[in-house]
Amino acid sequence: MLLCAVNLLILPIIFVLAVHKSNMSNKIRLFYLLTILVNIPSVVFENTRIVYVGLGIIFPLIILFSIKNKLKAICFILLLGIYSFTCFQLSPAATQRFSNISTTTQSDFSNYQRILMWQSSLNMFIEHPLFGVGVGNWHEQYTTNYQPPIKTGDFYHPHNVPLDMLSESGVVGGGSYIILFIYLYYISIKNYLRKKDIISLAYIASLFAYSINCLTDCMFCGYNIKMPTTMFWLFTGFYLILNKYVIISYNDKDLNK
Repeated sequence: MLLCAVNLLILPIIFVLAVHKSNMSNKIRLFYLLTILVNIPSVVFENTRIVYVGLGIIFPLIILFSIKNKLKAICFILLLGIYSFTCFQLSPAATQRFSNISTTTQSDFSNYQRILMWQSSLNMFIEHPLFGVGVGNWHEQYTTNYQPPIKTGDFYHPHNVPLDMLSESGVVGGGSYIILFIYLYYISIKNYLRKKDIISLAYIASLFAYSINCLTDCMFCGYNIKMPTTMFWLFTGFYLILNKYVIISYNDKDLNK
């Protein structure tokens, strides 16, 4: 799971560097493209469906925004799709996992578990709309007051960040989370539309991938998978500094200490 989450954060950035027109040499761009091609089989064999969905949406978007000739872009997308399809044929387990992405019945209990947890989380929010059930209280409330009719397991979060925020901290906490991500999308998209720069596109791709991952797991606050969350804040910090939203300055007293 850790490797999949890291791939979903980093591979979109590498792919932007590979296909977006920039001042980098063609050799470096080719190296990045080969890195993507090598990592696609590892992503397939990891059998994590949210990564399939995330990269399946983001990679074509990156190609369309990076290559001006739309015929070349469509051909590139088709070739990448054929290559990915071939990788899936090498792993029956991955093919089965992919085919069950949209299954919401008990035949795929992993998906069904999440739906039941999401329903319970929504009920928590509906009954405690302002402040939720309290930060860190989701597990206790879920097991005692909001347990679904079918036992789903001993989980400590609902595998969905927006619902986790809304159920534990209501409109106050959930609204703050939504406003934060609206702000990040706003400034990065605004910068890209104004400058068409590779840095903004790379950050948007990674941000979008992270947002998708947050829909089926609790990445934002870390829990047991803290590395991707740390990496997300690191990338965000770099982006804000590079675009002067965060300015670091020193005075003579600081330098003399």
